[in-house]
Amino acid sequence: MVKVPTRGAYLVDTSTANLGRPSPPRVGRVQLVLDGGGALLVTHTGYQWAVGPGGLREATAAGRAAYDAARTRWLRTPVPGARP
Repeated sequence: MVKVPTRGAYLVDTSTANLGRPSPPRVGRVQLVLDGGGALLVTHTGYQWAVGPGGLREATAAGRAAYDAARTRWLRTPVPGARP
C-alpha cells in the first residue's frame, strides 16, 4: 500500500485484477493526488480513472518497464487517416 502518492509515480490499482479470468491489475501513472490519499491514474493510452488509497501499491520494475514500452508503441502507432 502506498502512503502518499506523488505525481508521475507508477502505481498499481489492485482492484482492477480480474478474478474470473486471471489478468494482472492495471499499472498507471499518477496525474493527480486526490484528497484522502487516492489518486487519478492514467494508462499508456491516456485512459484515466480514480482510485482510493486502499487499492494502490507501487509498481514493480517490470511493471514500469512494461508501461513505458506500451506507451512507446502507442505513440508510434499511426492514426488512420492522419497526414504524414
